[in-house]
Amino acid sequence: AALNLQDEQGFDVNLVLWCVWLGSEGRVTGKALPTALTIVDQWNEAVTHKVRPLRRSIKGVAGAETVYRKLLDAELECERLIQTRLDALLGDTQVANGSPHDLAIRNLQEYARQTDKLGRFDCFLSGVFQSGEIV
Repeated sequence: AALNLQDEQGFDVNLVLWCVWLGSEGRVTGKALPTALTIVDQWNEAVTHKVRPLRRSIKGVAGAETVYRKLLDAELECERLIQTRLDALLGDTQVANGSPHDLAIRNLQEYARQTDKLGRFDCFLSGVFQSGEIV
């Protein structure tokens, strides 16, 4: 579901996971979100969005399995690096009242608002949560 949100709706999986994680910790993005967006956008443009299409282009090519796996490992390491950088922003987030679910939705809505994707928010939200549970 998360990759579908990324590929079809334009939401970054790392930011989605970060928003939900913050909610589970009783926090909202606060002033950290613009910094998070910049970090993710710059890294994606410089690295991840170059590795991913290359990896996808050789998927299923006979004899390229080892290269495909190495590119997949590199892409996953890029994602881990982003998560580490987002985790470092915890001090710039704010403690908030509300259930983890409600705080996660609040964070995701703010993410959608700040990236001009609020019009896709309902579809986005249904992709993240199903019957009140995180997908």
